[in-house]
Amino acid sequence: MFKIFSIADALEAGQARLDSVWDATAPLRVGRFRIHDDHPKRRPLSTVETFIYSSNIATSRIADQMGADMVRQGLGRLGLLSPLSIELSALAPPLLPQRWGRIETMTVAYGHGMAVTPVHVAQAMAAVVNGGYLVPATIMRTSADARTPARRVLSAETSLAMRKLLRLAVMQGTGKRAEVPGLLTGGKTGTAEKPGVGGYREKAVIATFAGAFPMDDPRYVVVVSIDEPKGTSELPGLVGAGLVSAPVFRQLVQRIGPQLGVHFDPNRTLDVHDLTPLVREMNPAPSAFKTASALADTEPPALPPVPRIESPPPDPVSARVNALFRGRNEPARHPAHPWSPAGRRAGLRPDSRKVEQGFVFGAFAGAHANGEDFIAAAAAAGAVAVVARPEATVPAGVLHVADAEPRRRFAELAAAFYKPGPAMLAAVTGTNGKTSVADLARQLWKLLGARAASIGTLGVIADTEARISA
Repeated sequence: MFKIFSIADALEAGQARLDSVWDATAPLRVGRFRIHDDHPKRRPLSTVETFIYSSNIATSRIADQMGADMVRQGLGRLGLLSPLSIELSALAPPLLPQRWGRIETMTVAYGHGMAVTPVHVAQAMAAVVNGGYLVPATIMRTSADARTPARRVLSAETSLAMRKLLRLAVMQGTGKRAEVPGLLTGGKTGTAEKPGVGGYREKAVIATFAGAFPMDDPRYVVVVSIDEPKGTSELPGLVGAGLVSAPVFRQLVQRIGPQLGVHFDPNRTLDVHDLTPLVREMNPAPSAFKTASALADTEPPALPPVPRIESPPPDPVSARVNALFRGRNEPARHPAHPWSPAGRRAGLRPDSRKVEQGFVFGAFAGAHANGEDFIAAAAAAGAVAVVARPEATVPAGVLHVADAEPRRRFAELAAAFYKPGPAMLAAVTGTNGKTSVADLARQLWKLLGARAASIGTLGVIADTEARISA
């Protein structure tokens, strides 16, 4: 949600354009800190994509380019660094970083490292969408013709660009569940981990959706903030703002809109066509625009011959790793490998806690942890090789299988080690029931006389009914 203000400030300061491109291909390391995206695209992103897909990585890069002084000044203009002047007692000031170093500047840009009240958010949000004027929040009823003190904090051009971004975030981004047909809603999600002893509490969040309507001529701002949500009946345990707060915003706006004089109008529109070329997912291949009638009038194209794909020769590092495991998938038929104790089977593991002597460790970046941080632990447990990015640090004496795409390389090694592979693979996706469906499929194949196994929450279950811990 704080990205609303960071992106607005960057556009206003000329530090970013809507078509600027920011590298979000991998988590960003700054000292001992690692900045990642909750829903990574793993590719360069335009400023538009940075906003609608809520990229922490790209937003951090924007803030890093702006610098601490410019970021602080921008947030200050929007009233986010000082107490409110609202007619209430015991007003709490914003919680700000004790120092504004590089990492603080980058994390504040996406809402980590500082905290403000929901009224701060509503006041700043109003300035972003009303043409760029900061109007002090009040709980007093005022007449329509009352002269309200206001000062310009953003240009009209920046405000219009932000309205389009907020609208696009509901149309295409993380705020899809806030869409209200006929009321032209716009807004931004924000899911912040709550601080606890020794750091942030990963499972305890404040989920916020800050939105406005109607976006062609904004009249109202609505901020929905849910403290420690538990998910919904349809999506238990999923607590992102796009899943829990955006639907509440939608239900509120549906009810209060007509009461506030904003009636449903299917003809409302805010032209965002100048932004859609900057969103890859909104630009399908030209062939996708062919109409059904045009396709019916043409002969189906001849299918090209299937090319023969020659397997490239293995590189020296892969060859050395394969040599470690040659024949290891049949441990009872060959002598013990010198890198692994007699009778023990070598293998591959992406979890350092499950690495044993003679294993290969896969060090990958996950949503909440980076496997590269556990390379030393895997080596201490007996790993003989580590599959990781070229820039990863691997202890001396442990083979470093360097690849810019370590997951792909790890999969290739696993496929070579665990031969022969299955004749058929079936994947089960969804929210609930995946393990039950996978196990049911395994049993059906078994009844039909086929050898089958399933992998899921219960671990690996082979047709011998012997369960192997995943």
